[in-house]
Parts: sequence; structure tokens; C-alpha cells
Amino acid sequence: MTLVVDASVAVKWLIPEEYSQQALKLLKMLAEGVTELHAPLILKYEVHNALRTYVSRKIITAENAYRLSRIFSQIELSYHEPGWKALEASLKQAIEYGVTVYDAIYITLAQELDATLITADKDLCQKIEDTNIKAAYLPQLNI
Repeated sequence: MTLVVDASVAVKWLIPEEYSQQALKLLKMLAEGVTELHAPLILKYEVHNALRTYVSRKIITAENAYRLSRIFSQIELSYHEPGWKALEASLKQAIEYGVTVYDAIYITLAQELDATLITADKDLCQKIEDTNIKAAYLPQLNI
């Protein structure tokens, strides 16, 4: 099974919050060889920005953020650098579906890989639910 994960899922691997258990099951499936997990390179930046946000909100300490960054660096996802064609396709989808280009980059990658996008972003799922995009809302995954 080939899946594309977005930052809303990846952050749940590091910070215990609602639906973290479902997100962690994806990592277990990766370790067991049941699934391949892919992400655009932007995932690294988004996760680190989320860690910074958690520090600024005093949810975690800076030291904990650095530790979580090191843990995240050990997760063996298949990262993809979007090329110019992928960025153009992402811009088109962002405009068409009313999502950010950041979110559309995940959508584009999922389509390129014929994979399912896994997200914990309910709003994103709602915006693309009546399209041909294969996407799943993390809390509704049966894993």
C-alpha cells in the first residue's frame, strides 16, 4: 500500500494529541513493510515549524523540540522534491479546490504516485471529497 502523509499526520508521531494512536499505526505498518510512506520535501519544514509553534505556545520546551527533531530525522519516509511541473499542477489544484499550495503539493504527489493521501486535516478532506483524489481522513482509517 502506497500512502502520502501530510504534516498534520507527521506531527502526531511526535506530539501526543488527538488521533496520535492512528498516526503511530502508520509508522508500525511502515516498519512491518505493509506500507510505503511518501511525502514531499516540504513535510520536513512544516513539521519543524509546528515544533517551533509548540515551543512558542509553551506546550513543549525548546530542548524537547530539538529531541523531537532528531527523532523525526530517523523516520524513513520516501521524500520527493516537487519539480516545476508538480508545482504548476499544485498551483492549479490550489486554485481549483480552494486549498493552500502547501496542501496541494501533497495532493499532487499522491496523484503522481497513484497513492492515497492521509491527512488529519478535516477541512482539506472536505474540500477534495467530491473529486477523483484518493484521500483518507486519519480518524476514519480502519488500521
